[in-house]
Amino acid sequence: MPENKEDLEKKAAADKAAKDAAEKEDAEKKEAADKAAKDAFEKEESEKKEAADKKAKDEAEEEEKKKGMDAMDAQVKSLTAQVEALKSGGVKALLGEIAKRDALASQISKFVGSFDCADKTLAEVAKYGVEKLGLTVPAGHEQIALDAYFVGRTPKCEETGFSLDSAIAEKGKSLRDLVA
Repeated sequence: MPENKEDLEKKAAADKAAKDAAEKEDAEKKEAADKAAKDAFEKEESEKKEAADKKAKDEAEEEEKKKGMDAMDAQVKSLTAQVEALKSGGVKALLGEIAKRDALASQISKFVGSFDCADKTLAEVAKYGVEKLGLTVPAGHEQIALDAYFVGRTPKCEETGFSLDSAIAEKGKSLRDLVA
């Protein structure tokens, strides 16, 4: 059966339309596959970038923590060294301060009479001495003022004096007579 020209043209048009539809469908599939591959690639790259950013952030935080811990360790070591130095030198310094306080209290008491300084510091004893001696001194300079005050002064209790026992005076004997 011979096909007529019209049928052949219809068939050719239908074949062409089918071919165009198939090409269009293939192009759409290819475009969809390309888009899916591109989206997958972009998603993978985005995930890689996010992972790299997170890793960098975590490393930075870890480094910051490490720096903080190193600084804290350095402070602890410094404070420990200071405590050890205070333990070894602090006792000596404290004893030296107590000795200075006692010496100053002894010197002041020769002029104003004895007083209790057991619970006072060197500065407090100096302040007490300045008050008792009636000196006008700027705050913080009490010890210097006392040192200047004591130069060339002899306490009344150290003045040379003598006394006789009443028994000796009554009998009319001298001390030389008793010793000889």
